[in-house]
Formats: sequence, structure tokens, C-alpha cells
Amino acid sequence: MRRLMFAMAMLLVAIGCKKSKIDEVVEPKLIVDVQTIDLSYKAQGVEILYDSNLKVEVSSIFWVVVDSVEGGKIVLTVMENGTGALRSAKVVITAGELSHTVTINQQPKPDMMTLGLGHRSKYLDSPVWGGESLSGTIDWGDGTQEPYSEGISHEYADSEPRTARFEMLGAESFRIERVGDIESVELTL
Repeated sequence: MRRLMFAMAMLLVAIGCKKSKIDEVVEPKLIVDVQTIDLSYKAQGVEILYDSNLKVEVSSIFWVVVDSVEGGKIVLTVMENGTGALRSAKVVITAGELSHTVTINQQPKPDMMTLGLGHRSKYLDSPVWGGESLSGTIDWGDGTQEPYSEGISHEYADSEPRTARFEMLGAESFRIERVGDIESVELTL
């Protein structure tokens, strides 16, 4: 009888222990460091930091690729926006029944005009550009590159044939004031 009483007491203790572990409820947690990400048009990597006590899953759309989800960090690759329009994507981060949405806004690729001037001159002026918010780069064709600025010109060491390339964002027109030794004009829109 004593053994039976002892066995029943141990059973009750075991059930009580199991019940206390079952009653311990872990409160789910999901903390994400950002709600909106604004990006340029270029392809780029993005990191989103999170804190969770549950496994995290991420869903996105085709131009936002999930590279990895681990160690409190989500690594994404955002593809270049060549659509000509602002685009947005929702990246949904879930942990159990908790979720957080991050909106990614990506600017459209600006209109770019590329002008190549083939010449044999020792001196070349940049064309005069028309348009709003002009910016760009100049490859003078002799290994020298620099950002565009109004009224810029370049002096060469010799008069060998070469092509100077102007890649301009926001350009709507251009005017060549000194034609000089220009032999060819290539325009790409």
C-alpha cells in the first residue's frame, strides 16, 4: 500500500511539473528596425535588422530578392529600376502569427543622353546642355574622367584621334558651339 501511495504521489508531482512547463507561455516577439526604405534606381543590396524569438520568414516580389535571413539580419538584393516610373514593393516579415511590412520605394532610372564626339583636337569644349537637374560624367577619351560642370573644357597632350563621351542625366538638348576638329557625332538616348 505504501508503494502504491508513493507511486501515486510521484505521478502527481510529475503531472504537476509537466503542467507548470506547459503553463509557461513564451510571448512571441518581432521587432523590425524600419518601415520604409527609399532607394535610387540602381541595383543594390539592402539589409533589414530584426529581433525575434521565433523563426522569421520573408516574402517579397520578383525585383526584390531575399538573399538570406539569419542572425537578426535580412539581406535583400533590389534590381535596377529601368521602368521609367517609381515602383514600390512590400516585404512582409513574419514570425509565428506576428508580421511586419517594410515598403521599398525605388526611383525610376532618369533619362540619360550619351553623346560621343570623335575629334582630332588638342582642345575640346563640352557642349552646352539644356535640361533640368543636369548631372553627368565626361570621359575625355585620353584616360581622363570627371563630373560634368557648366563651361568645362579639356586640353589634350596631342591631336591624335579620340572620342570624348558625355553621359548626361536630365539632358533634353545640347549645342556644340565650336565644331572645330569634330569628325563624328554619336547620340544615344
